Amino acid sequence: MPPEASTYAIPELYRAQGVKRYGFHGLSCESIVHQLQQLGPIPRRMVIAHLGSGCSVTALFEGASIDTTMGLTPTGGIVMGTRSGDLDPGLMLYLLRQQQGSNPAEALETLLNHHSGMVALTGLPNDMRAVRKAATAGDARSILALKVFTRSVRKAIGSFAWLLGGLDAIVFTGGIGEHDQATRTETLEGLAAIGIVIDSSRNQTKTSGIQAIQASDSGTAIYAIPAQEDLMIAMHVKRMASSSLTSSTT
Repeated sequence: MPPEASTYAIPELYRAQGVKRYGFHGLSCESIVHQLQQLGPIPRRMVIAHLGSGCSVTALFEGASIDTTMGLTPTGGIVMGTRSGDLDPGLMLYLLRQQQGSNPAEALETLLNHHSGMVALTGLPNDMRAVRKAATAGDARSILALKVFTRSVRKAIGSFAWLLGGLDAIVFTGGIGEHDQATRTETLEGLAAIGIVIDSSRNQTKTSGIQAIQASDSGTAIYAIPAQEDLMIAMHVKRMASSSLTSSTT
């Protein structure tokens, strides 16, 4: 990412130590680009919403990441299964002061990574299917949690669309992104005025591989694509092994 995307507005002392926004889900995003390249030229302005237990939205220009919602750690960004996502720094200090025991910093870290996000909002296990079922049955906490979750994803996509000057493609991936049709619908509903229209029939159809789910009158392509992080790892290991073998024989 460019420096303006990765730099925190904190004293140089900490920036010199390597404190910056790194972002995560790089292998997932790389696998999406790799798969789309098989179809032809990749979309010039694209966002990838990796929605699973951990969630992030990444902005890509000509196949390269220019910004992402996660930061120094995978805790930041949009709301996730057990992680809080972005919080007001003042709230972090408030929560720190509320922790009991001999190591409040460790307690807060556990709270933000394992006991926040959707599980904190719903009181349910970290499973979108359970949340959807409870919401359908009228559970107010689950209904609110789904609104908070999709709103955070929608805001991230919207901010990146502005940053990129428009969107040529939106990709949903990860366990929720690939399999939860309702999340895709709720995230993109009401955007026809800006040329983003999902096809409800195509969105409900379950297929393997790359699935195009935009309506015929959508100005932006919309995809559900499986994350192939394991394939990317294998490809990188193969490349590194080949490079090492070549070096040892020269």
